[in-house]
Amino acid sequence: MRQEGRARRILCLLPNTIMLKWEKDIHRALPDYRIVLIGVEKYVGRSGVVRSRTDTAEERALKYRQFQAGEFDIALVTYSMFGRTGLRAETLRRFIAASPPVQRELGLRVKNTLVDFELQSEKDDKEAERKKSRKKKKASLAAVRRVLGVEAVEAATPFELERMRLEVAVGLAKESASQYEELKELLDRQPDLSERNKAVFALEVDRWIAETLEGQDQDPGIYWEDLKVDLLILDEAQNYKNLWAVAEREGGLPKYLGAISEGSQRAWNFALRSFEVRERNGGSGVVLLSATPAKNSPLEYYSLLGYVDTGAWTRLGILNPEVFIDRYLRLERRWLIEPDLSKKERSVVAGFKNLNELRDIIFRYGEFRTAEEVGLKLPESQVETRAVPMSPEQKASYSLLVLDYTNALKRAAEDPKAKLKALGALQRMALVSIHPELDTPPTEEGHAGVSLKDLPSIDSDGSFDSDGSLASEGSLEAIAPEPEKKSGTPRRGHWTWRNAKLAKDSRSPKIEEAARIGVSAKSCAVIYFCENVAVHFWLKQELIRQGALAERIAVLNAETAPTAQHRQTIAEKFNGIPPVLDAAGRIEQEGSPPEYDHVIANAVAYEGIDLQVRTCQVVHLDLPWEPATLQQRNGRAVRQGNLQAVIRILYLVSAGSVDVIRLQMITGKLGWMRDILQGADRETNN
Repeated sequence: MRQEGRARRILCLLPNTIMLKWEKDIHRALPDYRIVLIGVEKYVGRSGVVRSRTDTAEERALKYRQFQAGEFDIALVTYSMFGRTGLRAETLRRFIAASPPVQRELGLRVKNTLVDFELQSEKDDKEAERKKSRKKKKASLAAVRRVLGVEAVEAATPFELERMRLEVAVGLAKESASQYEELKELLDRQPDLSERNKAVFALEVDRWIAETLEGQDQDPGIYWEDLKVDLLILDEAQNYKNLWAVAEREGGLPKYLGAISEGSQRAWNFALRSFEVRERNGGSGVVLLSATPAKNSPLEYYSLLGYVDTGAWTRLGILNPEVFIDRYLRLERRWLIEPDLSKKERSVVAGFKNLNELRDIIFRYGEFRTAEEVGLKLPESQVETRAVPMSPEQKASYSLLVLDYTNALKRAAEDPKAKLKALGALQRMALVSIHPELDTPPTEEGHAGVSLKDLPSIDSDGSFDSDGSLASEGSLEAIAPEPEKKSGTPRRGHWTWRNAKLAKDSRSPKIEEAARIGVSAKSCAVIYFCENVAVHFWLKQELIRQGALAERIAVLNAETAPTAQHRQTIAEKFNGIPPVLDAAGRIEQEGSPPEYDHVIANAVAYEGIDLQVRTCQVVHLDLPWEPATLQQRNGRAVRQGNLQAVIRILYLVSAGSVDVIRLQMITGKLGWMRDILQGADRETNN
């Protein structure tokens, strides 16, 4: 678009992990383009290898000013630093005027504010005196973190923390009293009910703007409006899907809806800034890129299309997520398998209605192309779900967790915290289905009297030693400092790559089966996916035990490969680098053969990491909750450039475990995704 003269100031918002890959690809296609990286600063390490770090606020401010002055053709900005550009109150006020969902939320605030005011006014002086005589209240830890910051809370001693809770409680009480007096004075001046509502709405608008501006962590002197971006490109747009929350429904939220209770800060950062770009460019200027636009819920289309055009839905009379649900989703009662393997009748998203209208608006703003449609030849996928029996230790732990889960659900009606305990038990069940010790991480003392402080550190230079850790400059302490040891009972921590060797037994049926599958691949490469990094360590040990060479195994997680440069290096060593040929086919630059045959990875490899050249098998030791994440995992191998004709995709599920529920969830969500994009019916069954 810049070459065609349709855009002059292009800003691309990218996941942190693929910044350097984008820079490399742009330079390959457009070698004369001037690119600035914001959120990343490259430097040459002591070993002479190019490294990367997060840039400082001052460095970012300078880069933005250079971009604003026209010294660069394109700016690549990381997810984590995008929200550091400031916004002005006038922009937020115009955003509210153009956003019916925000207006609805503020309207509910007005209603609640007036109800609270009436209740407060009814309290007599005797009640006020009784409240004064009560014991001083303490603020919650969440409130203290919000007011004073997470770092202040983490650094405080128990005594200091109690004092902070009291001080924050006093401050919040004063703020509440001040707001009450402000509201009382305002309502006293407005005896008419309609005028009162208007006045309180204006007050809530001011408060919303103040809260939003207060939450900004702004780089010095940088305002988004001053950058005058005329093309804002968001890569992996599905990561910004959680914008609009859904109100609770009678009977609970339907299964497979995937609704959220609160919008993410990341999504709000983009919503506000994309609005400003569209407003200044006549309604255009925002482009979203994604291979999996809706990962978890049909409602994600409501959020994503709103980034491209604020009026996309309002012109159809769809003013909020609830109207979207009523307009397009068909809800039914179905029998489902619960995590305790019992059956329960639930409301589910059973299909869609008015699909012609829904498809029309989605395809009006989005262009969807499969690999076949654009002429890319992909290898064939052979999918297998393999049930693996749990060990006696796993079965014993799992049975206890199922009991905890069912008991927590029974108490959920009376005890709000019981629902959280049930979710915790559910998560622990998923961990136990992989390895019996995963739900009981080591204490600070470790197992068998081994101290965490006695373990070797993990360095972060990019090369691996025989134990799989990175060897050279930097250490794990710089990435995740070890907590200071305190007297008393040792605290439970969490499993990491570094302390995984404290396990009593690293083996489990699922890990052993994954290793057997991997070592059977003699002339190609294998990728293993599991989120827990301790499993990465145990799987590597099992691969070695079954005959794989330690130096041919790489591990991709935030501990072993903490930067984008580390991850890109691993990918290149896994794929190998082909030689560069001239026009006559002669070698101009020697390539390098692959150095790894096995890569064990988690979410850090989902986006922007190419591992496809030699991969013939993808093995999943755990399952996510949505099909799009599986597509991202499998897409590391099933993509253009793979030299294998057939790729085996293996899902390892523990028999009689929560893995069955996850498969059920993925299947249900995959149905509605296909209905929207590939179907032709007006209504569908899922």
